[in-house]
Amino acid sequence: MNRARAFFGVAAGVFLLMLSFHLGAQSVRAQSGPFFRVLNPGNSLVIETGGQIFYLDKSSPPIWRQPSSVPPVPASTLVAGDGVAYIAEDGTVWWPISESAWQSLPLPGSGPVSPQRESFGALKSRYRGAAEPASEAGK
Repeated sequence: MNRARAFFGVAAGVFLLMLSFHLGAQSVRAQSGPFFRVLNPGNSLVIETGGQIFYLDKSSPPIWRQPSSVPPVPASTLVAGDGVAYIAEDGTVWWPISESAWQSLPLPGSGPVSPQRESFGALKSRYRGAAEPASEAGK
């Protein structure tokens, strides 16, 4: 009976230790520092953090500033940007046309694709050229 009680105590202790570690790991993750993504590592450093866009103003002293206008999409969907033009996850390029208006430009080559079907034989003949006449065996 004593061994069973000791085993139960050890098992309960290990369970409580695992539970406290699990709950502690979740709260530590929630209290971690700000997460940011670099949108442009070049000359004009642009980052996204907390759903907002910032660029590094290199005046003396350097300071992070927000652009006066941002694209009309969530900042978390932007993958690149230089402080003026931005590219979203779906490949759309956003370019400002005025202080508060943005224009979307599709990436080159992302236009419509021809739905016409082509047979494999037509494809082969187009790339191989005209069929060569078969040579007669034994000549």
